Amino acid sequence: MTTDSSIAGITYTAIMMVCLPLQIAILSILWRKSEFQNSTAYNIMIQMGIVDLIFMWSHLVSGIMSLCNSKIWLYLEIIAGSITAAGWIGMVGFALILALNRFLVFSDNSTVTPSFYNKLKITVWILTAICFIIYLLPGMWITYNLERNCWIIASGVISKTTTTAHMWMIFAMLLVEFGLTLGSVGAIVRKVKKLNYNPFKERTFREPCFRHTSRSAPVK
Repeated sequence: MTTDSSIAGITYTAIMMVCLPLQIAILSILWRKSEFQNSTAYNIMIQMGIVDLIFMWSHLVSGIMSLCNSKIWLYLEIIAGSITAAGWIGMVGFALILALNRFLVFSDNSTVTPSFYNKLKITVWILTAICFIIYLLPGMWITYNLERNCWIIASGVISKTTTTAHMWMIFAMLLVEFGLTLGSVGAIVRKVKKLNYNPFKERTFREPCFRHTSRSAPVK
């Protein structure tokens, strides 16, 4: 076992062993509270947390393999590799839905119904499942490289083409998400400007009142 493998294995395993219980605890709290379930934004975050929980499990598997410097079981490795690839679709997809939700809320758009977000969430889950199944097919396997301590995509024209499309899809979603986030920030700034809040004006208004009160009611 090399020093790099030991460091990578200890790092991956330690982080996942700490984060997994915390993630489960947070999700259980969000799942039990009805106010979180009824909130569209929190419901999206719950879905994102579930994907992240499964995503972290695959990294725990890779950490154990690096720590032991050996493959655990071929099919377990393939499943974990498929989860790693599909997890990006799920995480970025739900982050995109959340960014869209925040943009519409801050823009005071009340025409969007909860069923619209439900359809988007179902779409993300379907895309994640399709991606997971694709990387389970022969010739598309993602295996763990013990020398590099990372996941390696199978060589071949079909796998490379699929992976390229996969990466561009994630990049496009991230780009749209970034634009929606900027739009949300702009909507918040406009809301703040509409308030016309000026702390100096408020201070000049309050000081005479304080002085008037102190004069009219002297301390005995």
